[in-house]
Amino acid sequence: MKNALILLLLLVPTSIRAQCTVAIPPNAIVVDTTMGSSGVGKSFWICKNDTLTGSGVDMTYFMEQGSSFTGSGIDKNVYMKTLSSISGSGIDDSIWHEAGVNISISNPYTQLCPVIVFDYADAPVPGCAIATGTPDSRDVVRVRMYPNPAREYVRIEPGMPGMSLLGISILQLHGPVVYQGDRVTGGRQEIDLSGMSPGTYMVRVLTTVGTAIHFLTIAP
Repeated sequence: MKNALILLLLLVPTSIRAQCTVAIPPNAIVVDTTMGSSGVGKSFWICKNDTLTGSGVDMTYFMEQGSSFTGSGIDKNVYMKTLSSISGSGIDDSIWHEAGVNISISNPYTQLCPVIVFDYADAPVPGCAIATGTPDSRDVVRVRMYPNPAREYVRIEPGMPGMSLLGISILQLHGPVVYQGDRVTGGRQEIDLSGMSPGTYMVRVLTTVGTAIHFLTIAP
């Protein structure tokens, strides 16, 4: 399944794929129950199966699987994982979404993504439960990755109690997989970066409690 998602990403044009990867900012408001909102320029991280209602201008919504938003507004930016839904009214809205979502608002700009990738590195803590294996937890799967920016090497190690590393993939944002480590066991791993070009890469770390996604900058 993981290889299929990577292949789908590689088949999507660069300009589209870049918009399907987005970082959740540290000031995002976590919606982990049914709640209402209004305002200007706010960001909301709507957890799996939770609901937000409200209105606003220049708002951003990060919607986990099965979440929903109902309301109105102007100039919304919305990122929707599968089984999420949005309804209401809006003007100049932009929506990036996976397959299997429900969009019921007036004339938005929409873009289908094979997969919406949220970068949780700077997301607020506690946040939404993301594949942690503990349904009542609101912690994001995290690993420690340093130095970042990096030049010759990067170290990746468990960032949560009881976590072990199982696999590490490094992908170019607009290109192929450049590193695949499937025989990772346990604790800290050091990866040689000497053959990689400067730039920003997506790092996917498979662990015993879920998958962590971070972004790595390789400096010149």
